[in-house]
Amino acid sequence: QEVGRLYKELVIEKKKAAAVTEFTHVQPILERRPEAARMGADVLRWGAQEGKTKFAGIVAAGGTGSGLKYPHSKGMLPATPLSNKSLYLALIEKMRAAARAYGHRKMYPFVFMLSNKTEAETIAFLQSLDIWNEVKDRIIFVTQKHLPALLRKPGTPEDGRAVLQSASRLNLGGVGHGDALDYVLNPGEKAAGKVWSNEKNDFIDAGAVEWLESFGVEYVQYMNVDNLLTPIADKYLVGEHVLSRDFEIEKEGRAHISLVMIRKI
Repeated sequence: QEVGRLYKELVIEKKKAAAVTEFTHVQPILERRPEAARMGADVLRWGAQEGKTKFAGIVAAGGTGSGLKYPHSKGMLPATPLSNKSLYLALIEKMRAAARAYGHRKMYPFVFMLSNKTEAETIAFLQSLDIWNEVKDRIIFVTQKHLPALLRKPGTPEDGRAVLQSASRLNLGGVGHGDALDYVLNPGEKAAGKVWSNEKNDFIDAGAVEWLESFGVEYVQYMNVDNLLTPIADKYLVGEHVLSRDFEIEKEGRAHISLVMIRKI
């Protein structure tokens, strides 16, 4: 309903979105950084001996590398300058290294949010990696919802028109970033994914939220597949997030979100 309303107002009726005219500068609470570090480290270390964890990651991996002239899932792109590792492998290794740094034998649980354009290829690619057998029980593949792709040609009659894949078929693509909260991590949506079963020696269906809760997960870090420099499991970010929780808001079913901004050099 919300997507339908926004499409009607912004695409069809061409209404302007609310303008943000100014920001308020907020000074960091430097005196509580040691407390945030301790709190974050406690969260990241929790459950290490029992194979549990309060921390997990979710990566948006629904796009292809078409903009980079790479005709595959973007996460498969060889990206590291020396080892030539793919984006997927580099992020998996960062998640594993972060977990090991806090005493975990296994990688932190990792949600791959895919699309109809990347699902089959991504799953096959990850299964081909040497690291797959080590991390396969800590990965869930969830396909996001889909919407028609729209032309962006402001000021022309074509602006907002749907893109066709063929003469009789719309070009559909993943909803994108918003589905992480609105769908995949929303308990009310009951999003289902694929997880590996050693017993079946195959993938089985599992609820995304239920799967995360089975590990004890309370905090999930969002990341984009093409951002290799994103800090994963940073104790200060996790600690500040915990310290700033508003339990009254959470009782209303609203998500508590913390963001970190890093100045580019």
